[in-house]
Formats: sequence, C-alpha cells, structure tokens
Amino acid sequence: PLSEELLPLTELGFLAGIAFQIQDDLLNLEAEEVLYGKESAGDLWEGKRTVMLLHFMRTARQPLHSQALRILAAQRRAKRAEDIAWLLGAMIEAGSLEHGRVLAREYSERALEADARALASAEDSDDRRFLREMIKYVIERVK
Repeated sequence: PLSEELLPLTELGFLAGIAFQIQDDLLNLEAEEVLYGKESAGDLWEGKRTVMLLHFMRTARQPLHSQALRILAAQRRAKRAEDIAWLLGAMIEAGSLEHGRVLAREYSERALEADARALASAEDSDDRRFLREMIKYVIERVK
C-alpha cells in the first residue's frame, strides 16, 4: 500500500525535523540576536527543556545541579541576566552544547541515509538535490 511506500519518506522527514529542532535550540543559545532574529538564550529565560539543557541537568554534579534548578524554577521576571549567563556558561563548560551539535549532525546524517534508502531507485533530479541540500542546511544555518 501507499503508506508503506511513504514510510521511508516519513522517516526522512522525522529525522530532518529532529536535526532542525536541535539546531534551532543551539542557535537560541549561541547565535547573535541580530542574526538569529530571536532573543538570545530565550529558551533558558523561558526554562524550555532542550536536549542541551537536559544533558546538562543529567550530568551536572552538586552544587551546579541545584543552582541550575533554582534558576530554572524561577519565574521569568525573577530571573537575572547574570543567572542566565552563568547557566549558559556552565552548559558550555559541561559540553552540553557540543552534545547538541553532535546529535544534530547525527540526525541530519541519518536523514540523508533515509533519503538514499527511500529514493534509491529514483533518478537523481533537481528536487532530490534540493532535498539533500536542505537537510545539510539544517545544521549549517545561522538563523
């Protein structure tokens, strides 16, 4: 049936979507606000549970873990810029952003492999090349 034929394309979209979201979350932490077009470290201000934050919370030892929990538990209006800067610095130091970069690359590569499997019998075309370039762009974008 058609649903079985579309399964590899669904997998490709799923994997590319994960890579895109991780990269978007990384940009929120790393990109210059002017280029990115959104508030820098806004995800930390909002307390969003990103892959990078989860990595940090899973690997942080005391007292870093408790300090991070205190910051994250605070209402946005009660957070201070120096607390967010500390949390971001601690995450960088712990390798949490690098962890996110590695995951984004892995999911992007898996999406490219899914493209090769899904469309193995399809002839190479401008549309396929566009799809592959879009998947690569996901982890190279700056905004």
